[in-house]
Amino acid sequence: MKISRKIFSFIMSFVVLTTVFAFTSVFSSKAFADDLPVHLYYTNKLYDNSETSYYVGYIAVKNLGYNQKVTVHYNSNSMGNTWNDIPASYVKTNPSDGYEIWSFQTPTCYEGAGPDNIQYAIKYEVNGQTYWDNNNGQNYFDDALGLSSLYVDNFSGYSKNDNKYISALIKSKKSSNSNTVKLRYSTDNWATYKDVDASLSSSDASYEYWNVNQAISPSTTKIQFAVCYEENGIEYWDNNWGDNYTYTY
Repeated sequence: MKISRKIFSFIMSFVVLTTVFAFTSVFSSKAFADDLPVHLYYTNKLYDNSETSYYVGYIAVKNLGYNQKVTVHYNSNSMGNTWNDIPASYVKTNPSDGYEIWSFQTPTCYEGAGPDNIQYAIKYEVNGQTYWDNNNGQNYFDDALGLSSLYVDNFSGYSKNDNKYISALIKSKKSSNSNTVKLRYSTDNWATYKDVDASLSSSDASYEYWNVNQAISPSTTKIQFAVCYEENGIEYWDNNWGDNYTYTY
């Protein structure tokens, strides 16, 4: 009887230890993923004209040492199975999260025979270590959102019928809130400002696309703005890395 109890106690101890180890492993993996020192902010596809385009992306990098190297490893439809590397360049430190901002730009792609889409991952080399952001092993495709919840895809200003306008196209992650995106603008260097709700124009499986077309005072010579995405009561901003977007008439 005593032997059976010892065996039972051993078995139960083993089960408990195994369970604790399993939960610890899951937690550690999640913590490691969250602590990754390199992440994509977002990538935007820009068009030169109807036949050519290119991609511009922004990357979040933790400063882990003096000699840093950030590279985008990418492949496109026109390249077959060939992969190339694009060096990223330091821009500034992001005032909102403390990451360094690095940017990259792909060569021009020919669109005449259809869209030249890309897939890519980000490599960060520092202190003899190499870190990857490969979207959890799935790579990123085309104009993707990573850490960022939204970005200004394009904007312009124009005059019509004695009024001036600011027009902006915005891309965001999917949201449960029908009024999730707004544009905040100022025409007097932020002495005052106004908020404008963006209108949802379309969506796909992952993203939503919004537009703003706002009339402003005819006397305006310069407008500054930023855009905001709200989800579960939390606001996420694209303010051009702390510099705001500016259009001069």
